This record gives sequence, C-alpha cells and structure tokens, in this order.
Amino acid sequence: MIACQAAGADSLARAVRSGEPIRPVSEVRTAALSVAELITGRQALRAVRESGGDAATATDAEAIAAVRHLARRGTALELASAVALAVALRDGVSVVVGSGAAVKWPDGLAACATAPARID
Repeated sequence: MIACQAAGADSLARAVRSGEPIRPVSEVRTAALSVAELITGRQALRAVRESGGDAATATDAEAIAAVRHLARRGTALELASAVALAVALRDGVSVVVGSGAAVKWPDGLAACATAPARID
C-alpha cells in the first residue's frame, strides 16, 4: 500500500519517513482542498505500517498534470484524487483508486483547464 498525499499537507508521509507518530504540519499549502488537513488520522499510519507500505507526496503541479492527463482521455477527476494518480504516473505504480468527482469541485477543475487552441 502506498498512501499518497499532497506535498503541502503531508503529515502522514512525514511520519512514515521519520518513524515517528503523526504530527500536524505547521501550515497547509495545497489546492487539493478535500485533503488540505493539518494532520492525518492515526489509523492511516497504522494501515501503512502494518501493510509494509510507504507514503508518497505529489506537488500541486504534478496533481494538475494528472488531472489534465485524464481529461485528455475523457475522465474528470478532482485534484485530491489526482494526487494518487500523479504519484502513480511518476513512480510507475500500476493501480490507483480515484474516488473524487470533479464536478463537486468546479473551481479546482477550472484551475486545471488550459485555454482551447484558437483556430483561425
């Protein structure tokens, strides 16, 4: 199991790397609003440790690129779920669970959009 977090809200990833308990981050800095939390639950850390897993982070830029990657294929995924896809694309992971519906976060989806090509 690889737990994926936004780099700007990475309390779980820090705990996994350090071997310490989860501690809150001093400030949350991510556009992935549904995962913008100061601290992750202890049960998530326990699940990663008991599975022999790891934790990884993705930047907002990587998550936005992942949203665009899926959008080009006709699938809309919200930014927080795209964090896991960004890690998978970067690190070669084979299976990703993306459970967030992009339509629930229209402002976040709009921030990932690029201007359409102009045809003269």
